[in-house]
Amino acid sequence: MFWQENGKLLWKHSVEDPITASAYIDESLLLSCDDHTLPRRFICVCTSSGGIRVLQVNLDHNEAAKQSGEDVIQEFAKLDLEGDIFSSPVMIGGTIFVGCRDDYVHCLKLERQIPT
Repeated sequence: MFWQENGKLLWKHSVEDPITASAYIDESLLLSCDDHTLPRRFICVCTSSGGIRVLQVNLDHNEAAKQSGEDVIQEFAKLDLEGDIFSSPVMIGGTIFVGCRDDYVHCLKLERQIPT
């Protein structure tokens, strides 16, 4: 969660499952597309039951961002692995690396799907 200097909560998002690892913000990937007027970053969150959630987050919390009417956070992708996850993910350029209790390290790539 992001806090302002006064400690005010800016946003929160439920992944509807316990989280026992740190979230990861991909600083090397910036999403800019026609759907959004403000650029967004990706955050990867892993749940302890094996869920991987990738969120699009508008990190610009100024007055112009509020007036645009865009959501601060949206779920971009999700995947459920076979085992539990108690490790923090690493995300570099849209590629996610995470260890899982199924005895594997998983490497997942975010790709844009073009509607058919």
